[in-house]
Amino acid sequence: MKLRQAGFEDENYASLAAIAQDVNSWCKENRVIPKNGQAAEKLTVRNLRFYRVQGLLDAPLKGRQYGRRHFLQLTVLRALQAQGLPLNQIRELMYSRSDAELHELLRQVRSQLEATPTALSGFRPFESLEVLGLSDDFALLCRRRSRPTREQLEAIIKTLHPEPAAEEPF
Repeated sequence: MKLRQAGFEDENYASLAAIAQDVNSWCKENRVIPKNGQAAEKLTVRNLRFYRVQGLLDAPLKGRQYGRRHFLQLTVLRALQAQGLPLNQIRELMYSRSDAELHELLRQVRSQLEATPTALSGFRPFESLEVLGLSDDFALLCRRRSRPTREQLEAIIKTLHPEPAAEEPF
């Protein structure tokens, strides 16, 4: 797992906007996306200020610069958000961790994310989908050009709602 290109250890960011942009690029490259509704899709300066106030991000270095530890904290934070964890749990997991411990936590979270397929894996953002109602409890998502036949739909419905087996007399 690569945190950044060569020279990462020496990286200093002159502003919150610069580190937010770099973390957003890292998240895009590594397909780390927060669960819907849990966090914004992209980090902003406002997010980073909020995380600082909440104790999720260390104070800036001398001269209001940010370094590799800040980048590491933010990548761990985003990976944990991708698992759907709320900020209070993330704070507990990250509290008082060394850089080595944060690296290990990130490695563990990333391997869990890669091992857990999402319900919508394989779908692309803004892809056109059609929803077919199967019953009061179930619906089927179809890509715009792919739709099951009537027989396939009947088989799916039968699988979801099998008829009760007749009881045999003793």
